[in-house]
Amino acid sequence: MKNLKIIFAILLFNLLLSLKAYAFELKEIMPSQFPGVVESKNIRLIYIFTSWCSVCKRVFPEVVELYKDFDPKDVDIMLISLDDNDEVVNDAFKLYKDQNFVIYRINQDSPQEVMQGLLKAGILYKGSVPHSTIIDEKDNIVVNGSYKIHSLKKAVEYLIKNK
Repeated sequence: MKNLKIIFAILLFNLLLSLKAYAFELKEIMPSQFPGVVESKNIRLIYIFTSWCSVCKRVFPEVVELYKDFDPKDVDIMLISLDDNDEVVNDAFKLYKDQNFVIYRINQDSPQEVMQGLLKAGILYKGSVPHSTIIDEKDNIVVNGSYKIHSLKKAVEYLIKNK
């Protein structure tokens, strides 16, 4: 009986080691839900990306660093994935399993609905990634397009300073 318990414990331990555990949270949303997701009284930095985009993957560590740079009381950082499924996102970003952030994955059943959902949220997305939007606390779109991460950081710092 004791040997059986030891074998069971070893099997359980190996099973737990093999499980993929991610600290970042992945939430699938429908395009119609997107305007509600970006609703906030804070400054919002919205970063739209895909896992297959080489630029997106290269700058993703800088994007994750923004979570450390800004107080969540001042800035909501929203990562929006346009990937086809959760597994692709989890595999692409498993290096960040110890980081604490949320990735929203927009359901891609209808690309036209995705564009409409983004437009209803005030994001003038034109189909290329990465795409960044900064919305101030008064719901004014301050930045909309493709920008370097350090430029986005400076824009957010300016908005915080001039609240």
